[in-house]
Amino acid sequence: MDKKLEGILNDEKLTKEEKESKAEELFTQFKIMEDFHKSNVDVAILFGVKNGMGIDMVKVYVDILNEKGQFKAIEQIELLSRIPEYQKNNKNKKG
Repeated sequence: MDKKLEGILNDEKLTKEEKESKAEELFTQFKIMEDFHKSNVDVAILFGVKNGMGIDMVKVYVDILNEKGQFKAIEQIELLSRIPEYQKNNKNKKG
């Protein structure tokens, strides 16, 4: 979310009012994502990923973890990144 908000605030083509409106939309999306998360983690994750907020979601979870937990989370993400099915640019991926 930070990068999206930064992009909005630094967009020189937008007026102050447009920036405020777009920032409010972004916060609303994030709030919806939080509400979904509280009721249904799978739906929240799908919503977040489909709306380009996957990295932001990972940051939220990583921020909750202590140093040892962060190490384990990064270790698991690194392992997932080796699996062709989960790679962005893999032509042989399933799903």
